[in-house]
Amino acid sequence: MILYHGTSKLRLKQILEEDCLRTTTANMPRVCLSSKYEPALYFANLSAWTDTSSPFVIRLKAEDLLDNMYALTPYSDPFYGEGECDWEYEVSVCEDIYPLGEVIKDFKEVPWTEVRSKCPPPITLWA
Repeated sequence: MILYHGTSKLRLKQILEEDCLRTTTANMPRVCLSSKYEPALYFANLSAWTDTSSPFVIRLKAEDLLDNMYALTPYSDPFYGEGECDWEYEVSVCEDIYPLGEVIKDFKEVPWTEVRSKCPPPITLWA
């Protein structure tokens, strides 16, 4: 299975230089991944809009994460209400993913879409 992480070109450069996908510091430290492409596209656009660069999506191999002893936990943030974030299809890892090179499949610049409160419509970029 492939997992997706949306980011910006600026943040991707740092991720690749450090060979590490770091946990966020808000609330509960975790790396947020999605089992669906569309939520990662949404968050890539949000990140790129925030730091005025280009949106990118990183693809990771779930099997390699498991082989490297990372716990993959389904998660839906209850902040907006129970089930309101289920559209993210989130899978979290509660530690930094390092070295990232052992689990990354690839990354790709993705198209800009309108950043809105819910997930954008599906777009297929990988065959």
